[in-house]
Amino acid sequence: MSPQPLILGTSPRWAWLPSECHVCGVWPAQPLGQSVCGACLQAFVSTALRCPTCAQVLSPSAPCGECLSRPLGLAQCVAAVDYAYPWDGPIARFKFHGDTAWAHLFARLMVGAPGAPEMLTRCHSFVPMPLTPRRLGERGYNQAGLLAKALSRHASEHRHKPRFDGLVKLRDTPAQHALDRPARLLNLRTAFAVPPQALAGLSGKRVLLIDDIMTTGATLQAAAQALTMAGAAEVNALVFARTPRA
Repeated sequence: MSPQPLILGTSPRWAWLPSECHVCGVWPAQPLGQSVCGACLQAFVSTALRCPTCAQVLSPSAPCGECLSRPLGLAQCVAAVDYAYPWDGPIARFKFHGDTAWAHLFARLMVGAPGAPEMLTRCHSFVPMPLTPRRLGERGYNQAGLLAKALSRHASEHRHKPRFDGLVKLRDTPAQHALDRPARLLNLRTAFAVPPQALAGLSGKRVLLIDDIMTTGATLQAAAQALTMAGAAEVNALVFARTPRA
């Protein structure tokens, strides 16, 4: 008998136990063991065209006007979903409440996002967005690092492993949520750096930044600038959720 395929988004130990869909509440969710049922994935994972630079939803597949006037410093950015219902709840549980199993489903959707396979094929390494040691100690894990690990498994044909030494965050920055984009950029100036031991491995390479949420792009832009200054040939970003324009 051939082995059954693993349902992504769950722990292998519990992959075939019935579970409730975290969106619509149906039980048992189909496929079995998946935290969001197939019907909700079809309803709430959009295949709409997005700006190839900032991942905002577009009508044509071309950079949006904002990216043409104020480039982010990223060659390309891909997002799997909008940061809106029903994904805001699972993201909060994943990021702040230790529900780390969501990394598997999020990574699966990131790998399948339009433009992601080509981006994964081109890049040389994944670099998750870092936390400061203090923030890492408070939370106990780096959610971007968990996504990068899950991506390395779900995109195993690309044979990439996360580079956790590729980027460090030098200081805690004040809360970003109340700031506009120019203020966020000023807030993040000199916040990121590439450690000396990582320079040789990133010089001349195409780097893929991994993060859970992109709001204005200021954080990714600051990280991309640090990597570019360290010699990276190209910096792209793959995120799970993109905050839509108001």
